[in-house]
Amino acid sequence: MLLSTGFAALLLIVVLLYYLLPRQRVCPGCGAQVEEGTPLCSGCGWIHEDPDEDDPDDDDDAGDDTGDDVPDDSVEEGWRDI
Repeated sequence: MLLSTGFAALLLIVVLLYYLLPRQRVCPGCGAQVEEGTPLCSGCGWIHEDPDEDDPDDDDDAGDDTGDDVPDDSVEEGWRDI
């Protein structure tokens, strides 16, 4: 019983250290360390996006939908008329 309690404590310590220690950001393309402030990886050319930075092109356009892409004749038909 002492062995299983010790193993559980060791496993708990390892998991806590894994999630609590700060980790360096790495490139998902090649695994090289990402330099802060540079969006381009020096190893493979992967373009990194900063999650804290607001992108002006990332606006939500859901409210601007006018329905111009839907033909008028398909809107007037009911689903049972087909």
